[in-house]
Amino acid sequence: MEPNGIRVIEGEFQLDITAGETCRSIRRRILRLRLLAVSRTVAVGRLGRLSPEFSSVFMREALQDPSPNVCRAAVAAIGRNPIPEGVRVLLEELRKAVRGETELPIRSIKTALVRYPASDLCHFTAFTDEPNSRFQFLAIDSVREICWKALGTPAGAIEVPQNLRAWFMEKAVRNSSADVRARSAVVVSYFRNPRAKETLRALLCDENEFVRLHTVRACADPYYADLIGDILQRITDRKWRVREAAVRTLASFHQPGWQQLQTLLVDTSDRYACEQIIDELQRSGTALEIVSELSEFSPSDKGQQAIDVCSKMVRLGMVSFLTDLLNDNQTLRARTRLFEVLSKSEAPQFVWVLQRIARTENDPLRAKAELLLRQRQGNAANAAGELA
Repeated sequence: MEPNGIRVIEGEFQLDITAGETCRSIRRRILRLRLLAVSRTVAVGRLGRLSPEFSSVFMREALQDPSPNVCRAAVAAIGRNPIPEGVRVLLEELRKAVRGETELPIRSIKTALVRYPASDLCHFTAFTDEPNSRFQFLAIDSVREICWKALGTPAGAIEVPQNLRAWFMEKAVRNSSADVRARSAVVVSYFRNPRAKETLRALLCDENEFVRLHTVRACADPYYADLIGDILQRITDRKWRVREAAVRTLASFHQPGWQQLQTLLVDTSDRYACEQIIDELQRSGTALEIVSELSEFSPSDKGQQAIDVCSKMVRLGMVSFLTDLLNDNQTLRARTRLFEVLSKSEAPQFVWVLQRIARTENDPLRAKAELLLRQRQGNAANAAGELA
């Protein structure tokens, strides 16, 4: 108990009242007691089920309650049963939470906020000038989630106000906070217009790794096929996360993307980029299609590129996948071509496959395998003789 104070004890309640406290502050402290707030919390939950027009008055009043439990129930009700101007109310509470002016959890406010439809995005415009970068990040991330949910609705359902679009493409993407720029890139990708393309093209070269990462991922949309060349440059990025995202984004463009990836794999000397592309080829199953194209080989068609891709894999020592396919039920022509490509490999995996084929009497490649094994044994003997 504070000096010169009074201790009030009644049943299970204990409250120390210090000298000089006003009646209003004492009343607020009493109302904050959890047990006394249960009935008000239940009442707010029930009132929140009324029609939005009626419940809005009660929810606004509940947000002024001294008990954080009552306020949390009000926020949940506003998100569950969207009231008029609910986005403005929640954004104001979010701003207070970021500033530390309320005990409401930021997660609860944001969860309620993202339940609003895209038609309410116009209410975010009044908060775009907030200088706090954390508030901006949370607001932008809420816009991102609202837009993402709206993608499941018929085309054209994402109606982002023009002034909000302009703010994203003129200010948000140039914000000093990398988190704000990264989340803004995702939102800009939902606009799907020529200006959005140019904005994303600039963000692909951002100085921050995570801005480039989120931008590359945001470009995985058929509308942004014009950015394939810019995304291709990110495969040689100095950060592996960006390289991985670039390869997967290009793969999402299907044939045009895979064509660019295979061309880069054959031409580049960047080992990290090659490994990233090969991993994606194998993970997606595209490598199986490439091997099957070996049987269609002629100097003028895509079969030549298939041989070039497989040869590059052999030179890099990444042959486990190819040797497994050599054992698989591929066509004889494809197996023969694959055998010729792998014959330049010294990897133990290929030697084991050679030995297995040489022991299989009815395997059409048995003679080739035996000949290659003898050649290698002869080369090894000659090399040993020279050393002796």
